[in-house]
Amino acid sequence: MFRDGVDHLVEGVWPRLMFRIAVFWEIKGVDLPARTLLGDTPRKGSPIATASEDAVQDIQGVFCRPMGRCNTSDGQHGGHPLAGSITHDTQSRTPPESLVSALLDWYKENARTLPWRSDPKPYHVLLSELMLQQTRVDTVLAYYDRFLKRWPTLSDLASATEDEVLTEWAGLGYYRRARNLHRCVRAADALGGLPSDVEGLLELPGIGPYTAGAIASIAFDVATPLVDGNVERILTRLDAYGEDPRKAAGKRYLWGRGAQFHDEGIGKPGDLNQALMELGALVCTPKKPRCETCPWETSCVARARGDIASFPKKKAKTKVRQVEAVAAVLRRGDENLLARRAGDGLLGGLWEPIFGECREDEAPKDAALRVLRERGGVHGGTLVEKGLVTHAFSHQRLRVTVYTVSNAKLDAVTAGEGYSEVRFVRDVEALGLSTLARKLLAVAS
Repeated sequence: MFRDGVDHLVEGVWPRLMFRIAVFWEIKGVDLPARTLLGDTPRKGSPIATASEDAVQDIQGVFCRPMGRCNTSDGQHGGHPLAGSITHDTQSRTPPESLVSALLDWYKENARTLPWRSDPKPYHVLLSELMLQQTRVDTVLAYYDRFLKRWPTLSDLASATEDEVLTEWAGLGYYRRARNLHRCVRAADALGGLPSDVEGLLELPGIGPYTAGAIASIAFDVATPLVDGNVERILTRLDAYGEDPRKAAGKRYLWGRGAQFHDEGIGKPGDLNQALMELGALVCTPKKPRCETCPWETSCVARARGDIASFPKKKAKTKVRQVEAVAAVLRRGDENLLARRAGDGLLGGLWEPIFGECREDEAPKDAALRVLRERGGVHGGTLVEKGLVTHAFSHQRLRVTVYTVSNAKLDAVTAGEGYSEVRFVRDVEALGLSTLARKLLAVAS
């Protein structure tokens, strides 16, 4: 009798209950995979077994393990840790294979000719991807060419000094990328080259999920997704995904959604990932997207709603801090006293005239004398104001009063807070100077 009761529960009550729950939440806009609750092969005669394939597909997704793969797919996406399950109604009813085919056809006709695409060696992909982070393609092209001419191979770049790398990078901004690139190639060179799998790439310094996915797919044909700002924008608009894509659930959703396209096995993985990024760069742009030229126009839920501008969900704008600062340019004959910023912070590893922020209600000249003493071991001196320099970072806007310094006591010159080294330099161009440092030296000259 007990077994009959269990069979009745398994064969009748449980499937009906789960299916009704799934349908209820489908109506509420939550995506539930009723079939995954019962296994890949539902019992004969159960509601799931008799439901249409479309009905079942419409309620796939939520009861998967949070970071695992759904039972509807046996594949792993290059082992990418972020290719988790989909927990949102993907709403776009166009089959993934149709989306992939249309996208690759569009890419074939519209892809820009770029040097790293023409010759996608692993080193080339690494170099281009790190340079392209938060930087426009037309800006990167000259730097990419210059790096390859000076360091044609990964081993060549690994043998360079950090100062040499920072000097070549000067003007490209976000200098942490240059330091990460240098550390990465040194580690990879010690291994005999860049690993071909996502897990191995993620173990290298400076390599995150996006860069690992890019190198693995583009250089090694590994079927693994990637999500950058362009892909995030496309996928949130395609599905009208309204949650914050920067939070953990949003990241899992987008990486899982990207992985679905690789499940189809259509085309080369690298072409698919580059096509997504290209679509975001050329068509599905942040402002004024060219929807009428998009291969996914008829499948895009946000487009159908007339609400493109709402996706992706905007993050709160960070207030830009206004900063008053001073810089002291001290020359001794044909040498300049320069300081090297310490660590991995803002402009870390780069050289500059001794620089610092003014304290509240502190006169700029008093601030300059204090900064010289505290940060450079330079005492006293005659200061002459040479002008103002303004410079903007993503989180702060600087207004720097520039002074030249003479008649100072130099017997105790040493690196103070925030600097790793202070010394007189004859050839400033041989060191890594930030754009800000170049502005300061130019005003002082």
